[in-house]
Amino acid sequence: MNLFFKRCCNMICRLLFPVYLAVLVYMLFLNKHGYWDVYADYAQFIRRSVNLMPFTSMAEYVGRLIDQTINVDTVVRNLGGSFLAFMPMGFLLPCLFPGFRNIRKTFAALLILAVGTEALQLALWLGRFDIDTILLFVTGGMIGYGIGNIPWFRPWFRPDVMVQPIIDSTNS
Repeated sequence: MNLFFKRCCNMICRLLFPVYLAVLVYMLFLNKHGYWDVYADYAQFIRRSVNLMPFTSMAEYVGRLIDQTINVDTVVRNLGGSFLAFMPMGFLLPCLFPGFRNIRKTFAALLILAVGTEALQLALWLGRFDIDTILLFVTGGMIGYGIGNIPWFRPWFRPDVMVQPIIDSTNS
């Protein structure tokens, strides 16, 4: 694989990363209406906005979908959006920062970012602290990490990874 091509792919990742971060910040924090007008006080908001039981929100979405009290597009947007939101992060972190090429470090970074995002949304009255959203963020990010580590795909975006030739032309 041409080194110039590999560097171009890496440069594309470097250019896309800040754009991705800006879109992510907009979607998670700036595109929200907030709950300060719904709840009388912050303590009431906290009591009703924290879910630490895994799969509760997902089960609620499925139940409401079966009862037809929620639109399919709302479920897809909320669950699918949470899943897809961190997928580029799982792909781009290892591409751009060599320290995150270790799966444990990437997982830890995704977990910290997901928990931090949920905590900040809760602190700013912009959303719930939901363990299901954290699970979806991290799962999506880890799938992005997996996509970035597919053997035939990885060399395009990491200039330090060299491609082994399939046929060695020097020994023929």
